[in-house]
Amino acid sequence: MVTGLILDAAGFEVLVAGKPAAPRRPLGPDDVDLLQGVAAAYVDAVHAGADDAVFVALGRKLFAWIGGDRIPFRTPLVFEVRAPASPSPAQWAVL
Repeated sequence: MVTGLILDAAGFEVLVAGKPAAPRRPLGPDDVDLLQGVAAAYVDAVHAGADDAVFVALGRKLFAWIGGDRIPFRTPLVFEVRAPASPSPAQWAVL
């Protein structure tokens, strides 16, 4: 069973143990900007040899974006992201 994000043309859905855990959401320009910003910050942190706190903050930002504080995830957790075979530019931002 999948726990993670399922991307499609309509946006994305968060699943926990194969069941929807939150309403389906569109994937819009604001989401893409946020995700690209997190990706750029991650690259900068890696190149700068940043400490763990920087990476934890980035992870928390992503967790908040998916609505993780409202979703009943259990640990340990294998989190998958599934997308179409030919992802759109917005879907690539998620990936």
